Amino acid sequence: HHMHPPNEVKPFSDTAEQFKNLYSHASDFQDRVRIWTQILDRCAIGAQSAIDLGCGSGVFTFYLAEKGLEVDGIDAADRMIELCQQEKSRRALHKVNFFKSELPALQNVKLKKADLIISSSVLEYVEDLHGTLETIRNLLRDNGILVVSFPNSYSIYRRIQRFTFAILRRPKYYKYVRHILSPDSLAKMLDKHGLIIREVRYYAHRSPLLRVCKMLQFPEKYTENLFVAIIGRKS
Repeated sequence: HHMHPPNEVKPFSDTAEQFKNLYSHASDFQDRVRIWTQILDRCAIGAQSAIDLGCGSGVFTFYLAEKGLEVDGIDAADRMIELCQQEKSRRALHKVNFFKSELPALQNVKLKKADLIISSSVLEYVEDLHGTLETIRNLLRDNGILVVSFPNSYSIYRRIQRFTFAILRRPKYYKYVRHILSPDSLAKMLDKHGLIIREVRYYAHRSPLLRVCKMLQFPEKYTENLFVAIIGRKS
């Protein structure tokens, strides 16, 4: 049970640098960062501590740290942790720490319960999603908030992607994606762990298909191929 099973950590590690650059260039990533930062601006209010699961190059970890939260960033790839450590000293931030560990168990790290737990484009790669949700729930304070994103199974793009992958084995990363959910199927899973979705936002990777669907005014849940869920513990 790994965040990315060992043979899969490799492609992520090798591409750490490109990944970091992608964030600053690709419009997809800008979209993702924009939506996430809007959500974090709201969810971080009143929060003192946060955990970023699968923090990658630390984009959101640092965003929260700059707001004065005490943040722990966790990633399975050495290279990502290395990048984060460099950035931490560059920014001279003290209340942010980085640990190498893997989901679902997060072994070898001692984490305190947090007010806010975030995981952006990570959980779809996790083998044991139930085990991971269990770990997360145990780390979430009673009135804490969890923010996660998943590929949206309702989207037309995902259906086409599934089809093209079946035939052409493209896009390559698709073979690592284990969980393509709808907010409804996620809600069912969360329910077993005493968690409940409070809000859903859809967002997209831009594609020509998407533009056509938008022009035809398809409902968002069919056009946007990702969604973010804001989740709390059931009272």
